[in-house]
Amino acid sequence: MVLTRFGIPVSTTFLVLSAFASTVILEKMLMKSVVGYGLAAIAAYICWIIISKFINEKLDEVEDKWIGFWRNSVWFTSGLLWWAWLSHDVANIAVYLPRQLDVTLLLIVLGYFTVLLFYIFYIHGGAIQKVVLEKTGTRYARSATIINIIYAGVLYYFKELNDLPMSTTWVFVGLLCGRELAIASMNSDYKFKYVFPLIGKDFLKMTLGLTVSVAIVLAIHYIIIPNGFF
Repeated sequence: MVLTRFGIPVSTTFLVLSAFASTVILEKMLMKSVVGYGLAAIAAYICWIIISKFINEKLDEVEDKWIGFWRNSVWFTSGLLWWAWLSHDVANIAVYLPRQLDVTLLLIVLGYFTVLLFYIFYIHGGAIQKVVLEKTGTRYARSATIINIIYAGVLYYFKELNDLPMSTTWVFVGLLCGRELAIASMNSDYKFKYVFPLIGKDFLKMTLGLTVSVAIVLAIHYIIIPNGFF
């Protein structure tokens, strides 16, 4: 929570699930997440190279008859993305719960997390939202819709690939990275010297979050448990 307050994307998969798994599983989770980062970046780059030939969010004027369509598309694709995302990240919650839940406990858990989600909406995502808002055109409905679709598609692919958890945070940052590179490639006014510092800053933030997560896991397996503290 402290890292998130400073706008640093932290993978809850590494931070939470790795604490319950062996270092071998951590290595496999990390490898899958790195591949997810790369695949999302490549998919986003190719898609936006093609999209940029037809759409320019800053210059195009959307006709009135299409405004409602794109707004509704954001809601629909956001729901699709939430399903794909929860298919991965709900494990970070379930690991703390009993293997069998009665209806009462299930309703309490759902109610508690619904309240927290409403609070996140209320504060507009908090400081971590800057990772998204710093990118080109992410405030526009068409761009948000396309981002949702690609992100959900990549997450669904990895969900079907195997049951090994992965960092959805890394996938999302990889997607934004590929998108920015594609926009810079197709827009002569948006030079790479502006893009690479932005991408590099995001990668450093992710690395810091990963370092903290790995440090906690190693401390649990090699210090806390062997010395009988847990």
